[in-house]
Amino acid sequence: MWQEALEQPLAPADRAVLYTNLAEAYRQIGRVDRTIKYLDLAIEIHEAAADNIALTRVLVEQGQAYGELGQYERAIDLLQQAVTLARVEQDARAEVAAVGALGNAYWASGNYKEALGRSQMSLELARTLDDPLYLTAALNNLGNIYASSAQRHRFQAGNARSEGDLEEAERLEALAASELESAIAALEESIEISERRLDRLASLFSPADPGEGTAEF
Repeated sequence: MWQEALEQPLAPADRAVLYTNLAEAYRQIGRVDRTIKYLDLAIEIHEAAADNIALTRVLVEQGQAYGELGQYERAIDLLQQAVTLARVEQDARAEVAAVGALGNAYWASGNYKEALGRSQMSLELARTLDDPLYLTAALNNLGNIYASSAQRHRFQAGNARSEGDLEEAERLEALAASELESAIAALEESIEISERRLDRLASLFSPADPGEGTAEF
């Protein structure tokens, strides 16, 4: 359907949307190479139009695509560009998404220090938004990175203990325990926010009391 639409005369902005949709479709079937191809075409259009808001979002998707291929340096470069553009445009939601994606890219590359720093920054930004979806995403990212870092430090502690370095083992175990507590706190907060959101949605769609809203004359 989208391939056929591309054969029709389209405004550049509409063509960019189609390229982005095609990119996502290819991502869903695991053709990340095709995803990157179509996102590149969308990026060219947004750059030519100086549409930084749309460009920011496509750069985030492109960075994530390169991350899926294990090309973390390229992913990080694209996501840093997205963060910069989001700040220039003062697009808070795009900045939260870009910084969070950057944290995940650093995590995938094994750079836990940068990963935690960016994820904490994303969470701080998300708290300024009145949007539970962004907040829960930021909390989940941070919680997962803390949990992964704790697992890594536990493994390192085991190695240190097997080598007879008990002091280093205890230091790493304490660090892992602290990180695990932080992971639990972030994930529990995410769950609480999601539950409150579901409760509000349920109240909106629950049957009304027959007596409610009945006027008396």
